[in-house]
Order: sequence, then structure tokens, then C-alpha cells
Amino acid sequence: MTNQILKELGCSLVPELFLERTQELVEREMPIHPSITNHFELSFVNQDTRYLIDRLRNLTFSEYI
Repeated sequence: MTNQILKELGCSLVPELFLERTQELVEREMPIHPSITNHFELSFVNQDTRYLIDRLRNLTFSEYI
């Protein structure tokens, strides 16, 4: 979409490599340490819960660390 708008405005385009690295539409999640989930008895997360870190990575807490 960015390049389509720039093209219509007569501006130079942004290389796809840079566009792939932008993440303004991705809401990042912060992994929760397992001891926190145990202490507060959180049932909606466990050690296998995956967190959206960026557009390419969906990691468990252990993988994140």
C-alpha cells in the first residue's frame, strides 16, 4: 500500500526489504514468565503459550528468552 500511494504521488518507491521490516500494524505481546502464571494461577497461559513477538516470530517464553 505504501508504494502504491508513493507511486500516485510521483515519489520514489520504498524497497520491499524495508517494507517487510516495518511493524506498525503488529501489536507485540510480552511473554509472561512461568512463575508469574503460577503465582497468580493464570489459566489462560501455560509454558506452551505462544506470543506474537513480531511479524515473523511466534515464540513460547523459553524460546523468547
